[in-house]
Amino acid sequence: MNHLFFYKKHALVGLIIISIAAFTVPVLAAGQGSTLELPNPLNADSIPQLIAGVFKSIVQYVAPPIAAVMIIVGAFQMLTAGGNPEKFALGKKTILYTVMGLVVVLLGMVLAQLVAEILGANDAAQQIQQIRTGP
Repeated sequence: MNHLFFYKKHALVGLIIISIAAFTVPVLAAGQGSTLELPNPLNADSIPQLIAGVFKSIVQYVAPPIAAVMIIVGAFQMLTAGGNPEKFALGKKTILYTVMGLVVVLLGMVLAQLVAEILGANDAAQQIQQIRTGP
């Protein structure tokens, strides 16, 4: 039984050493006489570009599905009110606040660009405009 544990332990250590070597050898080889360039996964060269990119992702990919689900929840509340005016009003408020929130999120990029221009951050405003409209 101890022999089996001994072999498993050595196999694990060997696997770790091979894994480390597999990841470090290409990096060390690239460092000898050549430069290693890593691609920028964020597609942003500055903080304003990063913030604008994150906001654009939220506006495009996060807010619409959440808004759609909340509108469905509000409609379900209205349908299952069963003649209770309070529950019907709750569903109505849910839909109203969802639409208002979606409008605020969609206008957020325009507001960010406006604030950047007012504060004199022309580079940031141009970067926000470029990200908002696309390359």
